Amino acid sequence: MHEFNIDGIYGKYYPGTKGTFVLLHGLLSSMGEFFDYPERINSRGYGVIIFDFSGHGKSEGIVGFESMDKNLNDLRRVLEHFSSKVPRPIILLGHSLGAATVIYALAHSMGDIGIAIAPPASIRGEMKASEKTLLPVIHILGQLYEKATNKRFYIKYRAKYDTIFMRDDTVAKARKMGFLCDRIWIGSYKPLMKIDSERIANKVTKPCLVIVPSEDKLVNPQSGKRVYAALSGKKELYIAEGYNHSVMGEDSGEIIERIMSFVEKYGSESNL
Repeated sequence: MHEFNIDGIYGKYYPGTKGTFVLLHGLLSSMGEFFDYPERINSRGYGVIIFDFSGHGKSEGIVGFESMDKNLNDLRRVLEHFSSKVPRPIILLGHSLGAATVIYALAHSMGDIGIAIAPPASIRGEMKASEKTLLPVIHILGQLYEKATNKRFYIKYRAKYDTIFMRDDTVAKARKMGFLCDRIWIGSYKPLMKIDSERIANKVTKPCLVIVPSEDKLVNPQSGKRVYAALSGKKELYIAEGYNHSVMGEDSGEIIERIMSFVEKYGSESNL
């Protein structure tokens, strides 16, 4: 494994020969959320590229800024850097907002195979009724604050470690790792409201596996099922029974086996 920095984007690369996974983390998170997935995937002979999106983890950028355009630009820069250096197929594996990024990326001809874990059909659709009412007002007030103070306005993020994992030991380990950011920049509001993975999924013709955690407290399981139904290419749906939103740190083996089975099934069929 070696570390890399591509114009401020920090990541790690694990060499492999059978193809290359690119891991995309979720909203206000960083690469640590994948726990030992890079090593587990790499042990199967696949290369792994994992990085922090701009403004997250060790990457440069505006802290707490979320935007699909930003994610796609970051991914494009990473793929262009490694394009002639790593074997195909390129397998995009994303979680939550990273899963939505997988859907968008495939629709924009980036990557050969997709793995979308807990994808939201839309960000607005996952908001509580109170958030739909209050956030537009907070957004306006935040903009006024920024104009008056020349400082960025942040709000607290409601997702915590104990809302995305099932087990107390995993929660404790995740807190120690500290891969979540607890605040989001108000400038993220409009870009996030534009995200519609269900609509974009209609444009995806490449193979895609959608993994839906049955006990997800953050993204409604029905949301991921709608994304799956909208996909236009070869696809599979796997319900991860007994798992909460973040499955990687608690995967006893069945989820990664399903991922590998899907990749080996469709890897040779991908248009490389």
